[in-house]
Amino acid sequence: MADELSDWDEQNRLIQTVLSGIRRGLEDNVGARLPAEPAVRSTLHQIEKIRSSLSTGLRHPGWVRLLVEVRSEIEALVGTEAFTKFATKAPFRPTHSRSTRRQLFEINPEFGQAISALEAAHLLINVVSLLIRHSRSSEPSDVAELRRIIPPQKVAPIQFEIRDGRLALERKISATEAPDRASAEIARQELLRSGQRILTELRNSNCDRRLIESLEYLQDQLSTGESIIRVGLSNIGCEKLCDVYEAERPEAVAMIRSHTHGVNLFAAQFPEWHRFIENAAAVQINDNDVATIHATTKALVQRLDAETDLVDPEVPKTLSRLNNLISNPRTASKRAAFAILRSIENLASKVFSCGADLIEKTVTKTIDGLSTAASKALVVGLLTIALAGASSIGPVASKVKEMAWLRSAVELVQRQIERMLKE
Repeated sequence: MADELSDWDEQNRLIQTVLSGIRRGLEDNVGARLPAEPAVRSTLHQIEKIRSSLSTGLRHPGWVRLLVEVRSEIEALVGTEAFTKFATKAPFRPTHSRSTRRQLFEINPEFGQAISALEAAHLLINVVSLLIRHSRSSEPSDVAELRRIIPPQKVAPIQFEIRDGRLALERKISATEAPDRASAEIARQELLRSGQRILTELRNSNCDRRLIESLEYLQDQLSTGESIIRVGLSNIGCEKLCDVYEAERPEAVAMIRSHTHGVNLFAAQFPEWHRFIENAAAVQINDNDVATIHATTKALVQRLDAETDLVDPEVPKTLSRLNNLISNPRTASKRAAFAILRSIENLASKVFSCGADLIEKTVTKTIDGLSTAASKALVVGLLTIALAGASSIGPVASKVKEMAWLRSAVELVQRQIERMLKE
């Protein structure tokens, strides 16, 4: 497969297959309503623009740079509200040859399943990243090794992207299996209504403000429809507070417990939540580890908060909210601690990956259209922050087999930062 992927025609064909499958799914889903849906027409135009870029750039000496640009364009497309809205419900329908579909399946078996156009777009970003790695042949050894060991972002409450020149939360909708999606949405709407009724009653009582704020945050997470893991962890936070206030506020706690039980049943419909629970259960985290994760995250939040030019405010805000769940290591949920650990790993994965792109001279000017100097300032700043976080959680990360890459990556990134600062 590696030899086949080194052929530019083959790479182009694979990407075009996925893009055309996404387009066809959107068109079939909207159907006769297409003329009345300008947002969909704009989305289809963006897809065609990406396809056209690939066709005109084929066999150009800057093919690798073009792939990086295409990846950025696909990430930007996925980040739009219109695409997320329509692609979540639209099926992925590849139209090219059986051999091309087989190659996609070999790259990622999920292409062989019944997936949405949105899921296919996320998979395509990973495929293009794979093609970029296969296509590069003259990178500095440290960068090549860094690219080799950095994993994709993993199932966690937070995944990251670079948006408008800043580190931001990736906007990704959690989905149930296709047959369950309608019933899951009905359940979500009912939970939003019932939660609002409880909040109204609690606000008119002398209920402790912390209970109200905890339920408000849970409702906020439910309303976005994005991360089921953030919903599940927010629910755990509510349940923990119920344990604290049960004797003092039995009536309020009874109402909230009834609601959190419903949220638990809702979350159970999502495969992503089950994968997260299984991953968390496989990791042995003790109270000392929780304390380390909490202290590391607190320091990381402070650094992220201070870098408003580099970091969207929602990043430190969300990390801080999660970190509150483990403020007491003895009573903290180990799932919450694992969730934060995975989120920091995802931050390192995204930032280190962007750093590798910048370090390679041929793509220095392709990150969000920034100038060379601005790109360097952006990535060096983020690399320094991510490096501090990754180094601090090193002792805990060493207990998790899948996080062993961090130690080597920290050493490689440290050397590259020193080189970049000298240039």
